[in-house]
Amino acid sequence: MKRIVPARVLATALAVALLHLSTAALSGQSATESQVLVTVGSRAISADQLEGALRSSPIATQFNTFDEDVQAGIRGQMLKDLIYSEMLYQEGLSHKVDQRPEVLDQVESYRRGELFRQYLSALRQEVATGIQGSVDPSERNRGDGDAVAAARAASLAEKFAEVKKQRLLELGTQDHLTVFRDALAPGQRRADSLIARGDTLVIHLSDLLYRGEEPEGVDGVELLRRLDGAVEHGLFVQAAERARLNIADHVDGFRRDLVRQVVMQEKEKAWVPDRATLVDYYNSHPALSRVPEEWHVVQVVSADRASAEQVRGKIVDGESIYRIASEQSTDPYGRQHGGDMGWVRSDQAPPALRSALEHLPDGQISPVIETALGFHVVMLEGRRGGEQRPLNEVAGGIRRSLILERLAQDYAALSQRYPINWNLPEHKTTISAKID
Repeated sequence: MKRIVPARVLATALAVALLHLSTAALSGQSATESQVLVTVGSRAISADQLEGALRSSPIATQFNTFDEDVQAGIRGQMLKDLIYSEMLYQEGLSHKVDQRPEVLDQVESYRRGELFRQYLSALRQEVATGIQGSVDPSERNRGDGDAVAAARAASLAEKFAEVKKQRLLELGTQDHLTVFRDALAPGQRRADSLIARGDTLVIHLSDLLYRGEEPEGVDGVELLRRLDGAVEHGLFVQAAERARLNIADHVDGFRRDLVRQVVMQEKEKAWVPDRATLVDYYNSHPALSRVPEEWHVVQVVSADRASAEQVRGKIVDGESIYRIASEQSTDPYGRQHGGDMGWVRSDQAPPALRSALEHLPDGQISPVIETALGFHVVMLEGRRGGEQRPLNEVAGGIRRSLILERLAQDYAALSQRYPINWNLPEHKTTISAKID
């Protein structure tokens, strides 16, 4: 049986990935078309969704460089993240987050924006197909391929702009659209002024203003630019609706992401409501803000304890640790550099060395220390660092650590409310080991 690397080794990096998980990352085959790994409440999470989340994660490009047991650990932690993400969504539904006016407004804004994008994409594809069909076959095999491709791209851009303009005029005519540009003249502007009106499209000056802007405070040229954009957006959205472009999955995905985001933001605000919370956590977790101490290490490494004790005796009696290291150390780097290992971070030293050197006075010779590399006799030439960084310098890291701690607690609490059911009985033990 393969060894499963504990997922906590990668928990910090993957927790960051969790905060950026989107429904797009969970796309692929539906749970009914793919192997279902687990259900959270009534919602299934499939193998394809897990792989989609993995492909969208920050470590995706490095994933194949890891060995198999590390990959297993990553997949296990990612599956746990997907489960938590789904529980967040269900928690949002239970509190009717999806029905809040501000959420509904954002979903509607996204819906209209997606219709606009899809309509223009379809129009561009229509133009591109026409251009491709009109290319002389002999031209495709003539001359510099890059130059031909560049010429086609330029031709497509020019033709698309022309077709887009013509389509906009046609849609405006169909809607009997009238634009009242005079209402944008300085001194004539009122927020409720009607700027454009058609059978279905209606635009007021307030629709062109950003939050906090006053009608007379915006440059006239800028207002005209915004008006043209609003007309174009409105007419193309209406055309997309008439064409019945199917964007239901996109909108549902955005809504799910938004609900999770709102729930997560509210949880974080509850977990870290004020600076006093950070101060308390900072004071109770001093290791999070301590600069690791560094030691200037000089050492001799021997193959066995008896040899190391002899080496130590010679050094204590006055022989040079540098000369002995150059002649006898089994560590190639140390032998080449007279035992001088340079500055070593205390948190990166082997545990046995770390515990032995933490209280070793500078210039004194350590007892023989056994590690997987051999038997060490060490002298410290100096030390630096080890000080506590002030909260203002580490507030972001302290906040992240606190939230990660609360995330684990929240996962346990939510799993009691939204039951997690594995659908692969033969793999329950393996999967559970990956995500514990």
